[in-house]
Amino acid sequence: DITEQVENTRALARLGQVVEQAQVSVCITDLEGSIIYANPFFEKVSGYQMDELYGGNPRLLKSGYQDDAFYKVLWDTISSGKTWQGRLLNRNKRGEIYYEDAVIFPVKTASGEIINYATVKREVSAEVDAQNQIERQLSRLEALHLIDVTILSSMDIKLTLDVVLGEAQKELGLDAVDLLGFDVAAQSLSCLSRLGFETDALQHTSLRLGEGLAGKAALNREIVQVKDLKDFYEKAPQLAVEGFKSYFGVPLVARGEIKGVLEIFFRREFTPDDEWLGFLNAIAGQAAIAIESAQLFNDLNQKNIDLSAAYESTLEGWVRGLEMHDVETEGHSRRVVKMSVRLAQRMGITGESLEHMRRGALLHDIGKLGVSKAILNKNGPLNVEERAAVEQHTIYGRDMLAEIAYLQPALDIPYSHHEKWDGTGYPLGLKGTAIPFVARIFAIIDVYDALSYDRPYRKAWDNEKVLDYLQENSGTHFDPSVVDAFFAEFVFEQDTD
Repeated sequence: DITEQVENTRALARLGQVVEQAQVSVCITDLEGSIIYANPFFEKVSGYQMDELYGGNPRLLKSGYQDDAFYKVLWDTISSGKTWQGRLLNRNKRGEIYYEDAVIFPVKTASGEIINYATVKREVSAEVDAQNQIERQLSRLEALHLIDVTILSSMDIKLTLDVVLGEAQKELGLDAVDLLGFDVAAQSLSCLSRLGFETDALQHTSLRLGEGLAGKAALNREIVQVKDLKDFYEKAPQLAVEGFKSYFGVPLVARGEIKGVLEIFFRREFTPDDEWLGFLNAIAGQAAIAIESAQLFNDLNQKNIDLSAAYESTLEGWVRGLEMHDVETEGHSRRVVKMSVRLAQRMGITGESLEHMRRGALLHDIGKLGVSKAILNKNGPLNVEERAAVEQHTIYGRDMLAEIAYLQPALDIPYSHHEKWDGTGYPLGLKGTAIPFVARIFAIIDVYDALSYDRPYRKAWDNEKVLDYLQENSGTHFDPSVVDAFFAEFVFEQDTD
């Protein structure tokens, strides 16, 4: 009787079909670590075909960013019969770096003998990129805030500029930086502060407007970029001694007047992206303000405008990073901001409180960066465990923002916008007026927008159905006074249209 053997064979065949079609990378190695099998998705992600992989070690994907000690721990773990789980930083056949969350475990016989090692990996490059972008934006926001505090608290221009250049070097990854101040009387540029130089290069610079790279940047009030400085070595041999390769000269302009030039140097060829250039401009704006502040201490209005713009750009960058992580939020955050501000104004919120609410509305779902992308973008209803994971986003949002002083007044919405009037919401189950007022206002806007647009798990509702739902949940989900204000502000307006 071979029935059991046939059924086992069929089960293995079915398992093989699953592995072949899985949207995760799967490979099996022998006891020496040589690849004996890789599924099609492994080939797709790595760029290698099976005939190229066969007999090779998975470390052919090694990026060079994880050292031998890292791989020794991995190998010692699985060879001792245990499972290793962690993140791998790999390089595909095209030379591109990518991230994978991996589980590697020994395959054993019924008696416990290890016969193979199996690896299951999920590429998470997009999630890592989004998280890195948020962390980079947060670091740059803190840098701008530090510069702001220094400008406000110190009249020592040298100390202020040292802080500006230090933050520029750290956040922009440059090799050297100097700041040339513009002397209106002498119509010349001279060095006020410098950082990262190995010689006294440019320390005693004196340039007329239009003279040299910095002089051209100041005269034309435009960024001067040079990808290869070799052509300038003859006129400026100190640049050759320093080994500088790429250069940026950024004019510092405040109130329509040239204040100086910020010079950036790399000892390698460097091509910036828009985000990098945007922060460079923000730093340059702060440097210009620092110089002007030393000259005109009583004139800080322009500084506040520039700093506010830099903050808002950073917050928008966070939202873009969130949209990369969660397709459900694409456009949602920006839409709800406008409606929330209008409803808040109708309900008497003004001034700084309104600005804090606007920021809270913009960042209300920022905690979703801590939730798995697979759960957020699931095409169907969530199970109990997945729902619990999603509900953690309010706590993650609070934790991400709590240490940023200027965002603390905006925490009520990210933390409490899923509380319900009858106390059945989360994360604290607050009831009635115990729920922060701005969170009660935002809650109805959030639900209205969510129901009015397509989601991965359902189609958008028509407007009448959405409005009926809001009315039906007045006094349970929503504060009745907020529901009344909502209909007065938006529904009446739609009817008159």
